[in-house]
Amino acid sequence: MIQSGINSDGKNKPSANLFVYGSLRMACGHPLNQLITQNADYLGHGWLQGRLYLIADYPGAILSHHPQQRVYGEIYQLRDSETVLTALDEYEECSYSYAEPHEYQRQALTINTANDQKIIAWTYLYNHAVSEESRIPSGDWLLELASKPGLGRRN
Repeated sequence: MIQSGINSDGKNKPSANLFVYGSLRMACGHPLNQLITQNADYLGHGWLQGRLYLIADYPGAILSHHPQQRVYGEIYQLRDSETVLTALDEYEECSYSYAEPHEYQRQALTINTANDQKIIAWTYLYNHAVSEESRIPSGDWLLELASKPGLGRRN
């Protein structure tokens, strides 16, 4: 069962959850997914209201106002958010060691779960202009990888 990420006082705790949609998903075998799974519990699949784009050879998600546009991924409940988010901020080039504007921004967003719940989770959104020609219509990086072998695995 997916937990809601709600504190005992009834408030959302965004730092407790993480949503990943790219190469940090389990099936991609990225080394940082091992860091995530060592410091978090896998809660299941989910989606955010957004659009997915191919940025070089890795994906980037941006938010959308259209309810039918979705980016699919995995939800984790973090046990050690500081360790995981510090490493991911470096990987996504949005830590203090990178010049602004950063390539990605970490934001607490509403994520829809497979069983129609909504939770708040940290998510990395692409922070630059995108071209519609590079849009991944399925919103699913794993489907894109399956259809185009040889794509890199970054996000």
